[in-house]
Amino acid sequence: MSCFPILPPPIHTVKPFPPKLNMKKKEGGMLELSCDPPSGFDPSLDYWDYTFRYRTSKDSNWKEISPVRCTALIPYDHHFQYKVQVKAICKDICGTGASDWSQEECYVLILPQIPDPLKLFKELINSKEVSTDAGSNLMESKIWEKQKVYVPERPELCVDVWLVDQDP
Repeated sequence: MSCFPILPPPIHTVKPFPPKLNMKKKEGGMLELSCDPPSGFDPSLDYWDYTFRYRTSKDSNWKEISPVRCTALIPYDHHFQYKVQVKAICKDICGTGASDWSQEECYVLILPQIPDPLKLFKELINSKEVSTDAGSNLMESKIWEKQKVYVPERPELCVDVWLVDQDP
């Protein structure tokens, strides 16, 4: 009697490298997950199914999608960061086994923060530091320095004067 587990011969157990993960934002609030087949195998043969897993900065629990042929769509909210992994699972064609999880990839859409124009105008209207004169007090106002708003100098009035001789 043997105490060692009986394993299938190595030729039937497959342990590929983790696949390369690809992510792409799609229309309609979806994130497309896809991957390249594991290296070292004939890419023209259909050996693999894939399992994707993801989590967001809102929810730290992994959500899994499997089995997937090559592409999966997940709902995407640009307010959150997404962390995604994939692993290849060998179909019974060439043996059994699976890769380790791929390296965790992050997807986040970085949007520049757009200042609220209403807030800027409220500060201008409610400020007691701003003089009604468009002179130097306005240019030295803390609001203008903080918001970096361009204030043109007072324009000079230019008038052309023509002298006309009048005969008496």
